[in-house]
Amino acid sequence: MMAWVILFHVVGMVFWIGGLLVATAMLGQHALESSPEAGAALGLAEMRMLRGIANPGAVITIVTGVLLVSPQPAYYLHATWFQAKAILVLCLIVLHAITYRRTSRFVRRQLWVPRKNWMILHGAISLVFLGILVAVLPGRLYWK
Repeated sequence: MMAWVILFHVVGMVFWIGGLLVATAMLGQHALESSPEAGAALGLAEMRMLRGIANPGAVITIVTGVLLVSPQPAYYLHATWFQAKAILVLCLIVLHAITYRRTSRFVRRQLWVPRKNWMILHGAISLVFLGILVAVLPGRLYWK
């Protein structure tokens, strides 16, 4: 049973991170677009990516993460690698919320965000994801 939970945790993370990274890359291109028709099409695709891929991926990842921790909460809450991962996951949740909120306003033309800012957000998401991987993979072995 736990193997299935781990599988869905990893699949959810792939969808979550993938959706955020694709959406922010598209938003960077959208910021350069001068055609209203192309901008509208990109906006639709960006919101679909967030609502259809990143949001469900985040929910799956968080729910399965709780399921993975719940049998031994004392172990996980005292493990340094897990504390680092939890902090980075909270950072990722904040970055996701920022991305979603800015995208919603950007697509409705209530907010202008330059390409540079989308690329900074893209890089921040990538770095947080890399940090999560380091905390879990080698961190689990070396940071008791």
